[in-house]
Amino acid sequence: MSLNVTEKVSNVPMSEATISDVDFKGFGLEGIALLAKVSVSNPYSVPIPIGEIAYKVKSAERQIVSESIPDPESLKNDTTLLEVTLKMSHSAVVSLVHDIGDD
Repeated sequence: MSLNVTEKVSNVPMSEATISDVDFKGFGLEGIALLAKVSVSNPYSVPIPIGEIAYKVKSAERQIVSESIPDPESLKNDTTLLEVTLKMSHSAVVSLVHDIGDD
C-alpha cells in the first residue's frame, strides 16, 4: 500500500499552541492590554528554529487583534512558554463583551 504525498504530510506531527493564562496588563486611551501565556509544544526531539510569529484573534468571526511576536529564537524540544501582549482597541473590547453576553 503506497501513500501519496498529501497523506504523508498530513501524518507529520505538528506543533500545537494552547493559551494557559490571560492576565489584565493595563489600559489607556488606545484600548486595553492583556498578557497571554501561550504554551507551544514541539513533538520533535530537537529544537525548531522559528522567526517572527504572526497571529490573529477572532471572536464570532470578527477579528479583534492582529499582531506579531518578535523572533522567539526556537521552540525547545518539549514545551516553550511564550508571553504575548494583546493590545485591544476599545471597540474590540465592546464587541468581545457583546459576544460573551450572547453566549
